[in-house]
This record gives sequence, structure tokens and C-alpha cells, in this order.
Amino acid sequence: MKRAFRAIGILLLIVSVSGALLIASAPSATSAPAVEKKSWRLFSTPEGGFAYSVAMGLIKVANQYNPSVELIVTTGKGTPASHQLYQDNEVDTSYSSTQTMYEVWHNEGVFSKNPVKYRTYQGVYLYTGDHFFIIRAGRTDIKSLSDLAGKKVFPWYRGSGSYDTFKLVLTKLGVWDKIVDRQMGAEELADALKTGAVDAIGAFTISGKTIPSTVKDIEMRVGIQIVMPSAKEKEIILKIPAITVLPPFEPTMFSKPVGVDKIWAFGNAYGWNFGPNEDTNRVYGIVKAWYEHAGELAAFNPGFEMFAKIGLEMNTTAIDSISDVPVHPGVAKYLKERGVWKSKWKVGDLYPRP
Repeated sequence: MKRAFRAIGILLLIVSVSGALLIASAPSATSAPAVEKKSWRLFSTPEGGFAYSVAMGLIKVANQYNPSVELIVTTGKGTPASHQLYQDNEVDTSYSSTQTMYEVWHNEGVFSKNPVKYRTYQGVYLYTGDHFFIIRAGRTDIKSLSDLAGKKVFPWYRGSGSYDTFKLVLTKLGVWDKIVDRQMGAEELADALKTGAVDAIGAFTISGKTIPSTVKDIEMRVGIQIVMPSAKEKEIILKIPAITVLPPFEPTMFSKPVGVDKIWAFGNAYGWNFGPNEDTNRVYGIVKAWYEHAGELAAFNPGFEMFAKIGLEMNTTAIDSISDVPVHPGVAKYLKERGVWKSKWKVGDLYPRP
């Protein structure tokens, strides 16, 4: 009899312990399911450049406020190259100006001979590149962009988005084939401008607020003045697809006078684009984090100040400038949620990489 009770006791103990283990191991009915985190390779130009510094801010904000993604930076040379790298599955985003996106989707510019077949959609534009030319202070022979004909010009680094912008504008003005394209290293530019080895240098501001370190170095070492387009040239520039123009702004980013009270600059919006293989909600989460924590981006880099103040307005203007280029569904979802989506815009279809 004692043996029988002992056996029953052991059996009850086993059942009791097993039940406790089952209860302990069973998931709570109220616990949230774990979010699958995806590692994303965010394209950027090389370390030391403006795009690299802002990319680090974007990564910080996206990773902090979106648990579904872990962004990491992957560098390459220039905005056109980012589209080829995306097509080759070496990055998960492309980095573009509105001009680059227009040319990608219309097989123009650098893409006329090497079209991109697997293309990204419009994403989020975070700042503008506002372009103009600088010359040595005191020169009187270059009063407009047409006066660059026959001159030695550094239209920024070949292969960059800024180079393509200068080339496009000067081509439309009938000047590009008349300049001497001089390429050189950043450390040579100030001396070249001072000695006349180069007559004009392409320069730009970021959202009318800051200038690249290369341009800052030139203005610190050489007295400069800015070349403004003539009234007729402005009319032509304003009609170029994908080119946007900010209201004229004061040259407060320069430490010395530059010959003008207001800068009339041409350029386009710059940002990151998402491909048809990327999930709508995942992209939406990244976009939402950038928009709703734009103040933190601006604190990280002043180039984001315009986005923090008028991000939605800036993006609607940019999308309008190339409205036939589709917008990623995740971006469209956020813009519709904010009430700024326009019926004439296109939403891109999602499909896997070929």
C-alpha cells in the first residue's frame, strides 16, 4: 500500500512540475510579437563629404525610433553610381537629386548609354543643393553664366550629382561645349583660382544654410565673388525639368562679402530613394521617423534645418518637379496620412528583385 501511495505521489509531482513548465514556457496572450529587424545598407558618398555626415544622422534617428530596421552606411562615388549599386544589390537605397531621378527614369544624361533597369522610386528629400559659380574677387569679365564660354572651369567633381547639375544648366544655356572642364583635387582649387589656372569654380550651399568644406577653404584663402545669371538665363533655367530654384537668399554662410546681397541659385532636392522590393510598412516606419524627429536631425546637422521647418512643403515641390516618376508606397502612405498627397502623383508597384 505504501508503495502504491509513493508511486501516486511521484506521478502527481511529475504532472505538477510538467504543468508549471508548460505554463512558464507558454507565451503570454498579451505580449507583443517580436519585430523582425532588417539590416539596411544606406548609400552615402565617401566619409568626409556632406552626404556621409547627414547619412549618419539619418541612421541614428531611424535606428532609434524604428525597431524594424537597422541602417548601416555603405559608401560609393556620387549619386549616379548609387543607382547602379542598387541594381547590383550592393546597397538597399539610392541617393539622388531630383535631376538624377529624372534622368534614371528617362534614360538621359549618364544613363543614356547605360540605362538602369531595376530602379528605385521617389523617397524622402531632406535638403537642397543650391548651385552657382564663384570667381576671384575683382574680375569684371565674367558677369553672367554665358561669360564662362572659353574659360577654364571646375564644375565640381566629375561623376557627382553637382557636376551633372552644372553640366545640364550650362548645356541648356549653350555654354557647356564652350568651357574648358578642369578637374583637380580639393586642395588645389584655392591656389588655382588665385593664380588663374582656373577661372571659375562650381559651388553650392546646402538648403541655403551651409557650404561644403571645400568651398569654405576656398573663401578663406581667396577673395571671391559669386556670378549671377542674367534675366534671360534665369528664364531658361526655370524651365529645365527637375531643376528647382529657392527664393534668393542672403550669403550668410560666407565669412566675407561675395559681391551680391542675395544669391540666386539653381539646383534640386537631394534625398534617399526606396526600391520596389522594400515592404510598404517598413519604408513607412523609416519615413515617419525622419519626418517626426526632424528637429533631432537639424540638431545633428544644420543642413536639415529646412527639412525640419518645411519638410512636407519641400517634398511636395520636389515630387511635383518630376511628377511622372513613381513614389514608393511607403512614402505615399505617410504623405496621404499627412494630407499632402496629390492625385496626379503615381504610386510605384512592389515586386522582388529580378
